[in-house]
Amino acid sequence: MSSDDRRAFFSRLESHYDALFMVRDTANAFFVVAALQALTAAAARSPDMVPDVVMNAVGAFALRRWRSRAAAVVLLAMAMLTLGLLLFGLVNQGRIPPVALIVALLTGWAGVRATEATFKLRGSLSADAPQRQPPDTL
Repeated sequence: MSSDDRRAFFSRLESHYDALFMVRDTANAFFVVAALQALTAAAARSPDMVPDVVMNAVGAFALRRWRSRAAAVVLLAMAMLTLGLLLFGLVNQGRIPPVALIVALLTGWAGVRATEATFKLRGSLSADAPQRQPPDTL
């Protein structure tokens, strides 16, 4: 598998390194979502969005730094809740911003992939993990 295939957002996770790249890429996606939410909150002067910004940023940090399964599941739950609220608004009000729907769908997919990658890192792909060798002593 080439490095381009490994980094694709829709590729299969077949090795430990594929899962590591997916965790990194999905964490970056959540950092972008947090930045977009921060810009939207600043433009709308809405302090109600600050908790979402903080939760996405902290979750993305925990996902990237510790490859946390809990952070991946929380980010997935937040993404699904946001997507559900947008769809609820679409059904009840008949219109929502199309950009919001696209971002929510991509965030949901990033949450699914992050959850899959973190669980595989600790499960089926943990056997592929390179083992640390003790430093050579003279």
